[in-house]
Amino acid sequence: MREQNEDTYFLDRNMALQIASQRNIIALTTGEEVMQHCYYDGDPFDDPPDNLINVPAEEFSDFFMKTDLRLPTNIYTDNRIDSENIVQAFSQAINEIANYRKTRLVDIGPHFNDTYFLDREAAYKVAIQNNRVKLDHPTIDGLQICYHDGEPFPDAPKNLISIPSADLLDFLVNTRLRLPKSIVLSSDVPEEQAQEVSTSFNDLMTEVQRQRSVIEKQLLQACRQQKPDFSSCPPYRIFLMASRLTTVMQYASRNLAKALEKLGHKAIVSIEQDDMEELCPAWNLKEFLELNPHLIISINHPNNTFLHPELFNIVWWQDPMPEMLKRESMPWRERDIVFSAYREFDPYLEDCAAPQIHRQGFCVDTDVFYRMPDIQRSEKIIFIGSSYRNRLSDCPGEKQVLSELIDLFNKGEAITKTYVDELAERVNMPVLSIWHHYLNYVVRDMSVRWICQQNIVDVEVYGRGWEHDEVVRQYYKGELEHGEAVAKKYNEAKYCLISLPQEVNSQRLSEAAACGCIPVIYDSRHTAEPPFWEDQCMYFRTRDELYQNLTKVPQCAPDIIAETFSYDAFARRIIETIEKRLNCATNVAEKQIANQQ
Repeated sequence: MREQNEDTYFLDRNMALQIASQRNIIALTTGEEVMQHCYYDGDPFDDPPDNLINVPAEEFSDFFMKTDLRLPTNIYTDNRIDSENIVQAFSQAINEIANYRKTRLVDIGPHFNDTYFLDREAAYKVAIQNNRVKLDHPTIDGLQICYHDGEPFPDAPKNLISIPSADLLDFLVNTRLRLPKSIVLSSDVPEEQAQEVSTSFNDLMTEVQRQRSVIEKQLLQACRQQKPDFSSCPPYRIFLMASRLTTVMQYASRNLAKALEKLGHKAIVSIEQDDMEELCPAWNLKEFLELNPHLIISINHPNNTFLHPELFNIVWWQDPMPEMLKRESMPWRERDIVFSAYREFDPYLEDCAAPQIHRQGFCVDTDVFYRMPDIQRSEKIIFIGSSYRNRLSDCPGEKQVLSELIDLFNKGEAITKTYVDELAERVNMPVLSIWHHYLNYVVRDMSVRWICQQNIVDVEVYGRGWEHDEVVRQYYKGELEHGEAVAKKYNEAKYCLISLPQEVNSQRLSEAAACGCIPVIYDSRHTAEPPFWEDQCMYFRTRDELYQNLTKVPQCAPDIIAETFSYDAFARRIIETIEKRLNCATNVAEKQIANQQ
């Protein structure tokens, strides 16, 4: 199916969601393998996958002329009567956009791109507008940068940067800021001259990338040769890389670094400092060399090809990344240590020839989530999380899948991996679609409905999408920004609903427990990994069991859960693992010396 193997524009938004959720890996004409982009017409989804991008049909050409996202090479028409005409119009539009991208002087660019202006006055007028520019992320953008030729303005806004044209190449090769996408001339420049300037600008940007590549190769070689010195350890020097274009990973890196600093070690996170920066690999490598670390910690990628053999490398897999899903061997090193957030990742990592896999779920920041004595706790149950209603797509087999899953859920029967595998085969649907979308919808949305249909305690529901559920709507209180706002709500409530079909030890469990809120958990112990905290939590699988739990309390307070899954605990675990490896290496070396004597 082309819609699974190419960047595709979907006229059917539900089909777009279904395909995007498969996280397909596609091959570009350059040979590069990337995650597929699924663009779609229609209303935007709440909380979509990162590779699912809303582009209304009436804004199609305008959108792709103003962004550098990859152009779709295929259109899914949903077998409409005029499909042939739609495909022809699509092909014509793509060709026009591609040609425009090759030749544009970016006359419209000042409002949509980071831009270099030869007219400094024009640069000033655009900079003070504080325009936002699209980045390679569906929800995170940046402050537009207006570079300009000529003298700097006094008291210039931070996004107005003077770079004389003679210095432009050197500046762009070495800057941490995003590079300009376009050049803007004065309006009175003849077209022929404008074309020449545009060509020169494109050539200059090509040279910038070439010189950056040379620098990166030199730095990579220097990193491989930089041997860590453990003679004065501890403390250890620890390096983490992150990107502001991540919504979870950057905070995990920051929090882990903070926990390691508490233990007396030096930990830095190499990341953009504001919404104008975009770190090229050379900057990460420069910071790496300057620190000369003993340990690097990476999330969702091995990041090990530039490391000296004696440097330790922690790889913490939190998401099903494309290179993991390929199930092909990765270039592991002896001092690579692999942690996996979920048991379901393990078979993929094993096929990637990963060394021993250690379990480490998501952590809780106990500096944010803790008991707040000044907040009075009331007799209510809360749920914080989005509805999975938007994961439904009305695709073939969906009604049968939902009917069977809802029937089992209402009966309180355990829904096993074996059953899901068999169901997927019967309805010819990907197992992961059932496991991650439909089963999550049934367990989460149905159990939230249950708490809204009782009159034992008050109910509050937070997140996205619940305004569309007629049962939940009257208890829906809107969205909460993650962090202190969520912690306060957990401190206000006696109970919280934790409803997941595959796991017990989730991030929400840790955060609620840290705030002293009693977790009432959907019983997935048949498929989850221990510990299960039976003395600190209460489990349900039927409506009656859920309601009974709202009249009692567990044997012990839940605080120990947060202590176990805190960033502080993971930081200690990392250091203990490194020191154990070092001690083993020392013992082996001593034995070898003794044998030689």
